[in-house]
Amino acid sequence: MGTKFLGMRFGKGRVNVHLKKLGIHDEEEQYANIEEMLDAFYRAITDAAVLKADPNSLMVDTRRVLLENDLPARKLWKDEIHPRKKGFRMIAEHIREDAKAKDLWRL
Repeated sequence: MGTKFLGMRFGKGRVNVHLKKLGIHDEEEQYANIEEMLDAFYRAITDAAVLKADPNSLMVDTRRVLLENDLPARKLWKDEIHPRKKGFRMIAEHIREDAKAKDLWRL
């Protein structure tokens, strides 16, 4: 058994199982809710005073890195929360490039 989300089958499920308990069963509506939660979290973090106060802080938007055609690329995800090795590598490369562009990459 498992959880199916956006056409992907996962083990026990972590997020959409809670959305179903709230009566949200449509996959597109679930995805829209998850997207809004991530966007709200991003807005809260980017508005944080620490990011504005410290010029060496770096906030990198990785929300779209593992998407294909505006949906999660199935081959890059282990489950509904964790990327596969290749997905983590893509995120790390994205962060590195952003840090280099802001002259914060010192390795």
